[in-house]
Amino acid sequence: MADWRRETGRTLILALPMVGAYVAELGMWWTDQAIVGRLGADELAAAGLSGSVMFQGLMVSMGLLSIVAVLVGNAFGAGKPEAVAGAVRQGLHIATLLSLIVMVFTWFVPNMLALSGQEPVIVDLAAQYVRAFLFGIAPMLYFTVLRCFVAGVSRPLVVTLITVMAIPLNLGVNVVLVFGARLPLGFATVEIPAMGVAGAAWGSTLVNWLMLAALVADSLWMPAARPYRVFAGLLRHDRHEWRTIWRLGLPVGMLSFVEGAMFVVVSVLAGLIGIATLAANQVAGNVVGLSAMIAMGIGEAAAVRVAQEMGALRPAGARVAGYVAMGLGVVVALVLAVPLLVAPELLAAMFLDIDDPANAETLRIVGVLCAIAALFLVFDCLQIVTVRALRGLHDTVRPAWISVAGYWVLAVPLAALLAFPLAMDGAGLWLGMAAGLALAAVWLCLRFARLSARAGG
Repeated sequence: MADWRRETGRTLILALPMVGAYVAELGMWWTDQAIVGRLGADELAAAGLSGSVMFQGLMVSMGLLSIVAVLVGNAFGAGKPEAVAGAVRQGLHIATLLSLIVMVFTWFVPNMLALSGQEPVIVDLAAQYVRAFLFGIAPMLYFTVLRCFVAGVSRPLVVTLITVMAIPLNLGVNVVLVFGARLPLGFATVEIPAMGVAGAAWGSTLVNWLMLAALVADSLWMPAARPYRVFAGLLRHDRHEWRTIWRLGLPVGMLSFVEGAMFVVVSVLAGLIGIATLAANQVAGNVVGLSAMIAMGIGEAAAVRVAQEMGALRPAGARVAGYVAMGLGVVVALVLAVPLLVAPELLAAMFLDIDDPANAETLRIVGVLCAIAALFLVFDCLQIVTVRALRGLHDTVRPAWISVAGYWVLAVPLAALLAFPLAMDGAGLWLGMAAGLALAAVWLCLRFARLSARAGG
């Protein structure tokens, strides 16, 4: 019991700042959605749908790069600072390549939406949004690598501070760019025209670069980070470390894709049902995203703690670390299920004008989707945490295939069947997702139990 209590404390110390960072990042996305939502349901639906598709490229890349945290955790646990720096340097190299790929993918997002049969107004607004976001992609991926560095050496608080400070900045910049403003500048007044949905993307791009600059400064000058010298010999290529990141990271990227793509397909299907269902899907998805971000913070802490214990040759400690994180994920899910059940309209008010009669149908659908989401939050949080704990054991390939089975063999076909032939509409889509998440969660937990027991001899 002493080991479990000690590990709970260690995990919370590492997880809480990481949770804060993830929730703050979600807060920035919510800020964009809340501001754009004030323009109308069309703008909210377009920015939400196109942003979801665009972020698939980002999430695949960020998933691949997240393996840097595991490698840094292994090196930190083994007391090898040069190995820490090597993993970060190669991660930055890979982030540069991925940035170019994701920018090309993002440019063609509106074309993909048009081919999927979305309304022309949605496609036009989507093009304005995602093509304004192009130059915000590189700083997000570089920031991901440096975030893995500070997490792997148990210094996650700095990321939380940066992202929390970015929320009000993002809000202010986006309000000005979306709606326009007259700003006093000395003896003159600068007129900033309203940019609509594109303004939200330009604002977030600016804030992403500022966040990266802050984390680079911390990595260069803070006493706890300086000994690792992560930017020394920045252009040096390490073939072994490069291949290790790709070998372990590609399945993680695949996992991010198959999971994220499921939500994108569900969003596309919701758009085919109607704009009200698409907007409601976006609102409910944003709310569920909060639990996912908290679970991701706990899961990243689990990956680091399991990796640190394995690097220090303590497999029993790695097993305890994984189980502690899973328990924390379940507790979070149970707590967050309550507002989904009892106050869906209050949650919807963050993104829509609930007093506008034009949004009445959207609000009705939001209530139905939130009730279903409350039922599968436990499985969602559990699979998010467990798959990251498995990364700490360097197990990335099989979890990706487990997710493929849960999401694409079960969830998507069942969602389409319930929504269209059985005429359950948005409720059918979310019930199908719930089934896939449940299958993946149970399967992953059983795998962690077996592999962690084997690692302990």
